[in-house]
Amino acid sequence: MLDKGDLLTLSNGKEYIVINQIQIDGKNYVYLVTKDGVSGVAVCLLENDTLTTINDGEFLQLLLTKFQESQNM
Repeated sequence: MLDKGDLLTLSNGKEYIVINQIQIDGKNYVYLVTKDGVSGVAVCLLENDTLTTINDGEFLQLLLTKFQESQNM
């Protein structure tokens, strides 16, 4: 499991900071922002210590909504 604030380097060579994590249907999803804060974001599925970037537009939008809701709790 990752902790908020953890620093990760993804396969694209960019460093990301863990901003938030949520669990949906028993799966863990992680919201990441580049270390510099301006280069981008990534939403990934975390399984067995492996991050897989979510590219499905509709599912990505659902996850972003869930991340936002979890921040407002």
